[in-house]
Amino acid sequence: MTVELLRNVRTGRSYARFIVEGHWDDRAVSVVGPFNDWTPGIDVLRPDRNGTRSVLVEIPEGTDVQFRYLATGNDWFDDPDADAVTEHGCTMYWSPGAPAAKKAATAKKAATAKAPAAKNAAPAKRPTPTKKLTEADKKVTAAAAKKAPAAKRATRKAASGE
Repeated sequence: MTVELLRNVRTGRSYARFIVEGHWDDRAVSVVGPFNDWTPGIDVLRPDRNGTRSVLVEIPEGTDVQFRYLATGNDWFDDPDADAVTEHGCTMYWSPGAPAAKKAATAKKAATAKAPAAKNAAPAKRPTPTKKLTEADKKVTAAAAKKAPAAKRATRKAASGE
């Protein structure tokens, strides 16, 4: 389960995208909260191509999002990944001055998340495979090393037109 808090910079509107994984045996699942007066059936999560269900709900800008999920059959459930989960439901904190629970949850998520790779970072060097050289390999390598200076001289002569 996931909740993404989004803001459209052009319109200034804020949204919460609620995502639920798993199959619900064709039962309807809706998200309820103050944004829909806790009324089931208004914001129903629709199946996505990737096997999840989701719904996008407009929320007042910068407000913390309180919510719960309700599946057909009066099956209430919470999002264990929310910033706070209480007997009254879940909360995702929007504002930077959120309670300590948000800071603890954020620290927990940051500790488990992998750092994204930098866009222009050099690729990591692969370790050089170690191969034990046989006596024949050593002779070929030594012969190539002796020929290298002569080959460089011949290349320079050809390039200079001598």
